[in-house]
Amino acid sequence: MPSWRPTRESDAVVKVAQRQGWPYALEVPMWEANIDLVQEREGVLHCLEFKYGAWRRCLAQAMCHRIATPWCWVVLDRASAAARHEVRAQGLGLATFTNEGVVVEVFPPIDTERVWAPIAAKLRANFEWCRGSARQSSGGSGGKNSVSYTLDRETTRRGRQCQHP
Repeated sequence: MPSWRPTRESDAVVKVAQRQGWPYALEVPMWEANIDLVQEREGVLHCLEFKYGAWRRCLAQAMCHRIATPWCWVVLDRASAAARHEVRAQGLGLATFTNEGVVVEVFPPIDTERVWAPIAAKLRANFEWCRGSARQSSGGSGGKNSVSYTLDRETTRRGRQCQHP
């Protein structure tokens, strides 16, 4: 029996972020919704959308972020053959996560030239703002990259699914 079992999607996101060790921010505002997890890996921002089972919704959300960074991932608790096919067809990365918060990469995203510089800059600014408004956690296993922050209600509310301009 696993020692950790997520009770909510957000619990899984936090566990994955803490285990990977990259600088990160949770629920980064973009468009009219929030990106579940944004990680900075070697100076490049990666957007990760997590879902339990609802892979089509996760795919749609991750596709919205492609205009800001080519490194967009669909992260599922399990990936069916249909999910694998659709995610690959859209050029997104696919990964699965375990109950212990371990992410297993199925395939990486395909680099794209669809990134629009002003939107990429907005994502970077939102990421930095979330990191800057974070209170560094004291102690625990999260380490220096672990963050916990509180934003006002308007900033963190979930909006309608994003639409490209």
